[in-house]
Amino acid sequence: PDDMFRDNAERRVKLGLVLAELVGKLELKTDPAKVREAIEEMASTYQDPDEVINYYYSNQDQLSAIESRVLEDQMVEKLLESANIVEKQCSYQAAIGQAQAEG
Repeated sequence: PDDMFRDNAERRVKLGLVLAELVGKLELKTDPAKVREAIEEMASTYQDPDEVINYYYSNQDQLSAIESRVLEDQMVEKLLESANIVEKQCSYQAAIGQAQAEG
């Protein structure tokens, strides 16, 4: 049933639109060196890393997925540079209670 997936799908679409808007406003471009680094990191867990690296670079869908992830990471880094982070100590139960109240 479509209703079962609607809320999650709407949330993902909204999040995608917000991320796309932020990428545009921050004028971010995917860094090829970071893409290569991400692929090499994943490939290092395989028996033949070069084969995995070649696979990603020969498959545009897979490469696009990695580029998107790297771009999201770059966006988070950029946002954190200007964020005003305040550390606050609290108990685990208080943190969980607050997360449940917000969610």
